[in-house]
Amino acid sequence: TKGDAVDYRFLPEPDLPPIILNDNTLSSYSTVEEFLKVQLPELPEEATSRLMEGYKLEEDVALVITADKPAIDLYETAVDVAKNKLHDSFADLETKKKDVLEVQLDRVPLMVANWLCNDLFGLVKE
Repeated sequence: TKGDAVDYRFLPEPDLPPIILNDNTLSSYSTVEEFLKVQLPELPEEATSRLMEGYKLEEDVALVITADKPAIDLYETAVDVAKNKLHDSFADLETKKKDVLEVQLDRVPLMVANWLCNDLFGLVKE
């Protein structure tokens, strides 16, 4: 069989750069585990859980967003920008209207997710 052939060699994955672990690379980390946690990208399952817990998204919406790493970054940036703009627009209002701000701020993550998943991804597919 192919696996038993003497000249058969496993080739390195061309899309994965080699990881060089030496004293210089690891000097700012206390353990290899800490280095890996900082350097490796977030797994899709972890990102899905984080979006569901942190932004109160439904699983199906979180799965759509986490299917593409740049979409996660876009989503989180858009939520931050929208919340900051909303907060700025309520800055001079009376205290009693601050309750309205809190309700609106709670709605931002879902509104941004709907925009991203439905409107933007729909345009990208066209």
